[in-house]
Amino acid sequence: MIRRWLDTWTGLGLVVTGMAPQGYRLHLTNVEPGIWWATFAGNVALAAEGFGAAPTPWRAVQVAAWEVVGKR
Repeated sequence: MIRRWLDTWTGLGLVVTGMAPQGYRLHLTNVEPGIWWATFAGNVALAAEGFGAAPTPWRAVQVAAWEVVGKR
């Protein structure tokens, strides 16, 4: 049930909103049909600290966020 809720634009927004107070900004790109890249970075001038690629934007954001959280 939670997965279904997070796999929406609303869920994507909630993940981004939760990462922002921790100092992370999202960059989301639709590379080509069916491929989304998401990166979270604390400083946009430096390399991304979390990266995710997936067929849907919400999954790419979730993967990138988990990568950042896992490094802490």
